[in-house]
Amino acid sequence: MKSKSMTGPELISEYEWLVSNGMSPALACDQLQRNFGAMARLLRRYGRPELAAPLDRDRNVDRRMSA
Repeated sequence: MKSKSMTGPELISEYEWLVSNGMSPALACDQLQRNFGAMARLLRRYGRPELAAPLDRDRNVDRRMSA
């Protein structure tokens, strides 16, 4: 039986729960199997830019470290 993927609101709810319980935004993305950019876009699309801001910072730091 094929498992159903999480919808946008379900992902956001799970991400918010993980972060509010002390998990870093980067680890929450890993847990949900999403990259920083995709999760940040999803959060903005559903009206949660305050949750997207830490991901943007982490993504920018990650880019500078790998350059």
